Formats: sequence, C-alpha cells, structure tokens
Amino acid sequence: RIFRRNIAGVSILELLTPPGQEAPEMLRLAFTDLFGLPADQTASALKNIPPVIKINDRDVRIECKFIFHATNTAEQPLLMMMLTDITEILKAEEEIHYLSYHDKLTGLYNRAYVEKALQEIEQAGVSPLSVIVIDMNGLKITNDMFGHEQGDRLLVAMAQVLKNTCRSEDVVARWGGDEFLVLL
Repeated sequence: RIFRRNIAGVSILELLTPPGQEAPEMLRLAFTDLFGLPADQTASALKNIPPVIKINDRDVRIECKFIFHATNTAEQPLLMMMLTDITEILKAEEEIHYLSYHDKLTGLYNRAYVEKALQEIEQAGVSPLSVIVIDMNGLKITNDMFGHEQGDRLLVAMAQVLKNTCRSEDVVARWGGDEFLVLL
C-alpha cells in the first residue's frame, strides 16, 4: 500500500518519475511488481527506484523500506518512504570536490590534480608529454612592499594569462606559491 498523499503538488508516482520520462508508468509497474514479490526479493527490487530526485530545483533523497507485520503475513506490506532534502549537502560535497583539485585563489588546477593527471597519463602511455614550469619573479617583493592583496592580484593575472595562452586540453595548474605548471 502507498499512502495517497500528494507531495509537492504531485502524486508519489509522478514525484518519483525519472527526468525525461513522459509518464510514471515505469514506476507504477515497479511498485506493482514490488508488492507482488516475496519478502526476500523486495530489497533488491527497491534498487530500481531512483535514490535522488529533483523537486522544484531541490535535490531530495528517497529511502524506501518495506514494513512487514509479523502477526499477519497474508497482509500486504507497507512501503515506508523517507524524503530528505539534501540540496545543501550535495552543494557542499561538490564544493569540497572542486577545492580538492583546484586552487582557491586562481581557479587553476592544484598540485593534487596534477599528480593524479600524471598517473593517468603514465598509465595510458600518452606521449609525447611536455611540462612547462613557471616561477614568478618578484612576488615576495610585491607582497612585502604592497601587501599580499597586490601579490594575489598578480597571481590571478598570471593564471589568466596561462589560461588564455594554453589549449583547452592542456593542464594548467598552480603548483604552489608563485610556481605554475603546464602539462602539454
């Protein structure tokens, strides 16, 4: 049984219809099949229900669980669904993933990304490979005389020059401090 309650102004079947599907028929059949299965097969059948859906630009996690009544095995099980808004969690995870491979100041790739990319290049046997190492002269003097804000502006400007100069398939990274690296 599914409680006939509307969430976000639509039926539960419409709510769970994957993007791109015209009608909730696939899910209607999936739920019909779920309730017709023996108890030991329901857990695997629940995997056909999408784990995350979009409702009004919000990411909602769906967790489904069958509840069986121990006293009456002839009665159909209840389907408990928990809908949890995880939009902020997904945004935070996306930002963490981005920052793990990008320099926060310049937006270029960072050292961790370059090391990962080099491993992938080595495993794929890509050749020829060219490496350009760039060291900015005078950054320490700029920081000392004009402040770190001005030094940061120089780093950002240098990053922009490298982005505009290199090809889209090249890996442009801030290696650390005032050093940049380009993999061609």
